[in-house]
Amino acid sequence: MRRIVWFGMTMFLLALSMAVQAQPEDDAPKMMQRMWDMADSDRDGRISKTEFTAMQERRFAMLDANKDGYIDRAERDQAQHRMRQHMKGLMDGVRTPASEP
Repeated sequence: MRRIVWFGMTMFLLALSMAVQAQPEDDAPKMMQRMWDMADSDRDGRISKTEFTAMQERRFAMLDANKDGYIDRAERDQAQHRMRQHMKGLMDGVRTPASEP
């Protein structure tokens, strides 16, 4: 269980850092707030161990594509690919120049 929590925390922090980096400077605080709000399920402004653990369990369930209770290398690689595609989409939106009048 301890490994699951550490793995989940690492994945959460990685996703958060990638999301923040992909956002324009003005949007980074908004992205961090959205991530916080997702974790703070009771909306008390704090993330309890229970909320954190529940968030990690949801993340684990999402990564465990075949629902066998384990995340293997193929599932990890698949999740990394999805994250890269998601981040690329965010970055493409940032890099797309505004249309000229």
